[in-house]
Amino acid sequence: MIRIAVAAIMILALLGVISGQAPSSLTNSTVCGAPNENCMGAECERGEPVIFGKPFLVPKMKIRLLDKHTNKPLARIEVTVRYVWEWLEYPYPEHPFGAWSEESYSASCVTSGDGSIEIAEFNVVPHGWYKGKFSLGHKPRFMNVAVGYHLPKCYTYDEIERADLNKCRRSGKCEFTLKVSCE
Repeated sequence: MIRIAVAAIMILALLGVISGQAPSSLTNSTVCGAPNENCMGAECERGEPVIFGKPFLVPKMKIRLLDKHTNKPLARIEVTVRYVWEWLEYPYPEHPFGAWSEESYSASCVTSGDGSIEIAEFNVVPHGWYKGKFSLGHKPRFMNVAVGYHLPKCYTYDEIERADLNKCRRSGKCEFTLKVSCE
C-alpha cells in the first residue's frame, strides 16, 4: 500500500502536478503576454464592433513594484495589465442618452526577482457597439493602463494615465516604479 502511494506521488511530481513551483503559465513570464479583449456574459454576444476611436500606441514599458513600507522589491507577484478604453453604450438603464462604459484588453505576468515586469508596445484601437444619433461626437477613447497586483493580503491596482504614457514615449524612457501596499 505504501509503495503504491509513493509511486503515485512520484508520478504526480513528474507530471508537475505536485511541485513547489508556480504553474508553468506563470513561471519566468516577466514579459507580459499578448493582451486579449475582456468580455463576460452577454458582453461576449454583442458581435462585431461598429464604431472605432483614434488608436493609441502604448509604448514598451518596464514597471517595478516595491513594498511601500520597506522599499524592497515585490518578487514573484502576479500582475494583470489592462489597457482601458470607454465607449458610449446605448440603450443604458437610467440614462436616456446612453452612458460611457469601460472595456479593456488585458495580459498577465509575474514580477522577476527585482520586482519588475516588461510590457511590450501595444496599439489599442478603442471600439464600441453603438453607432447612432447619440454617438455623434462621442467616439470610443483610450483612457489608461491599469496595473493590478495580487499581494499576499489583497488585490490592488494603479493607473498610468494617457498623459504619462505620452510623456514617457516622447522621452524614450518608459520606466515606472510603483510603491504598493494593502492600505
